[in-house]
Amino acid sequence: RPYKGVHLIHDMVDGDLSPELLFATDADRSPPATGGPPDTSPHSFETITWTSHVPLDMVAFQAVIGRHADILVRAKGFVTFSGRQQEPLLFQLVGTRATIGRAPVSPSKGFAAELVFIAKRGTIDPAALASSLVQCCVADRG
Repeated sequence: RPYKGVHLIHDMVDGDLSPELLFATDADRSPPATGGPPDTSPHSFETITWTSHVPLDMVAFQAVIGRHADILVRAKGFVTFSGRQQEPLLFQLVGTRATIGRAPVSPSKGFAAELVFIAKRGTIDPAALASSLVQCCVADRG
């Protein structure tokens, strides 16, 4: 059983993880720091979807994610990088922790990248994020 304030890492095999590790019981929960429940209604977040038909430059993509990570709550999607078009990858970001690994499936036909970003409403400029991502596109980098 995890201790309050301590984060534990557990290995999984084929996604098999005990539900007790995923869901805290009432005894494990700390009271909200603000004195009230956090605002987690669907209306307090905005979702930005971005797609590309051309592969991305990995270094440029990592730089874009690094610049936006502190305001993103979650990001996920499929991406292919220049020089590795036959190897689609799954990108995930939770808080400031990002991972890239082998994708279980390819992006939709015709797409090299399909990404979804979630941020608190009003904290991100969707046009600026999209513009930054376009700069990662190999075909657009002249």
